[in-house]
Amino acid sequence: MTVTLSGFADEISPDPREQLATLAAESITHLELRSAWSVGVADLTGAQLAEFRAMLADAGVLVSAIGSPIPPGEPPERHRAQVIDRMAALAEIAAGQGLVLAHENEKEIFGDTPGRCADLITSVNSPALRATFDPANFVQCGVRPFSEAYGLLRPHLVYLQVKDALAATGEVVLAGRGDGQVRQTLAALRDSGFAGIMSLEPHLARAGRYGGFSGPEGFTLAARSLKLILNELGIPWC
Repeated sequence: MTVTLSGFADEISPDPREQLATLAAESITHLELRSAWSVGVADLTGAQLAEFRAMLADAGVLVSAIGSPIPPGEPPERHRAQVIDRMAALAEIAAGQGLVLAHENEKEIFGDTPGRCADLITSVNSPALRATFDPANFVQCGVRPFSEAYGLLRPHLVYLQVKDALAATGEVVLAGRGDGQVRQTLAALRDSGFAGIMSLEPHLARAGRYGGFSGPEGFTLAARSLKLILNELGIPWC
């Protein structure tokens, strides 16, 4: 089992060159694209995308995922059928393109709790819709991530967003320093043979609904904290 490290590069800086320099310094060869030059991924122009793609090629960095937010609406339970229908349609499109949608347990959406995440994925019942596991988001929803969510979602899990949080305040902290049960989750993933992506999303300087910021120093600290845990648990990474 070897896991691949990635990260939301816009947590480092709006400037892609600084993003790539920080990733290179930490030997991280993938990034998750959410924004560049302070422009959301859905709003990047063709010219910006071409420039970004060329920079990635020069740096030898691959894109592990596209961070694509869905706007909030009314209380999630009210729209279960509509959510499942829409996600099924998106999964069908993704399957046709050879892509996999990885649903993140983002706060205050239908799929924010373990039961609703599992309900969504099993109801759509498509190999093009899998699960992303974010321990901090579960903590902020009042869920103990490993004890209450991991077992339910492991059959669908292909991606891990790495951040931690304190249950008492919701504050985001370095991996392993909060109530996100990060070590237990990583150990269980190791024992189950997980070989997917672990993507850093530290949110150490600023956290928002659809993004956050850590700066180069904060991102580097988060990367080293994760790698320390991986090394302690004997989990190879690349």
